Amino acid sequence: MAFCKSIKPEVKKILTFLDEEILGHIDVALKVTTAIQKFLISPVSDIVTALIPGQIDDTIKAKLIPILQTVVPTLAIMDSCKTKTTFEQQLSCFITNLKAQDPDLQQAILNKMAALITAKLHDQKLAQNIYDLLTQAIFSTKKLQS
Repeated sequence: MAFCKSIKPEVKKILTFLDEEILGHIDVALKVTTAIQKFLISPVSDIVTALIPGQIDDTIKAKLIPILQTVVPTLAIMDSCKTKTTFEQQLSCFITNLKAQDPDLQQAILNKMAALITAKLHDQKLAQNIYDLLTQAIFSTKKLQS
């Protein structure tokens, strides 16, 4: 229990970074990764269009494609995905390879993807580990509520 008491102030300090702007970015990132989870079950023909939900603000949509074009190759499970010539091919390869992984690894990769998307939407104003923690906390809270 002594450990919990000593870490509590640190957790509170990290949560001070959590504001409406970051919450909005985390929400967008989790919508994208939720869409990818759906592809793991049943793929669709136009992956990019289906990946970005229609209710997301047009300004954010315009930022998401370039962000995803850097995040997907960063997280690519197989080097073969990096050799694909179009983003659609890279994304399809990424999803195909993600589908072959253990569900726990799938979730870990999608959580990291959400944190990277959040960081880029927020113009990387904080350290990446803060985005990782905040995104995981919000994801876990939503998971508990559902």
